[in-house]
Amino acid sequence: MNGKRVVAYVRESKHANAEECLERQAQSVQEYCQKKGYNVCETVCAIGSRKDCFENLKKAVEAAKNTDSKLLVMASVNRIVNSPEELHEVEAIIGEAGITIETPNEKIEDIQAFSASIAGKLAKMTAECEKDVR
Repeated sequence: MNGKRVVAYVRESKHANAEECLERQAQSVQEYCQKKGYNVCETVCAIGSRKDCFENLKKAVEAAKNTDSKLLVMASVNRIVNSPEELHEVEAIIGEAGITIETPNEKIEDIQAFSASIAGKLAKMTAECEKDVR
């Protein structure tokens, strides 16, 4: 395949079926990339909490930075950030690398767009949690 060279990142929380879920997520990302004409030159996989997988995320970002497309593809941005604290850490890594993040549902071309996308998701999660508490 002669398409854009991209890096895929997949992460799954630790649980009984984590390996199987990770494989399905990787397959889904691979299929998405094929439809877009992308050539996945590397897939970085991680199982565990976001904090535990932070080094793998850095590896994926660095690999994407070194491709001609500077594109990191993942199933969803919520695979990498789940709190405001994590958002600041990830913003620094992605902002320095100057890469684009793409999911089947969105393409995030700069750090401000990334932050806005994640902040919206975090606000929605917080509102849902507060609603459940009431």
